[in-house]
Amino acid sequence: MFPSLGSLSAGKLADYIIYPAGVDLLNDDISSTKELRYVARGGRLWNTSSMEEVWPVKGRKREMPPINAD
Repeated sequence: MFPSLGSLSAGKLADYIIYPAGVDLLNDDISSTKELRYVARGGRLWNTSSMEEVWPVKGRKREMPPINAD
């Protein structure tokens, strides 16, 4: 497992989020954390506004899980 972790490079696993240009998470208001553009999970990249896969299979949709379902 360790050869797949530790940095962002080809052949490794990574979960991360991407914000649009201009969002400063260190100095801006905390409300800017809602302005996500993409999320990567399990080797796939998703557009957060449409939950449509961007990479590696473009166009596949995913349903957003319920938040605080209870």
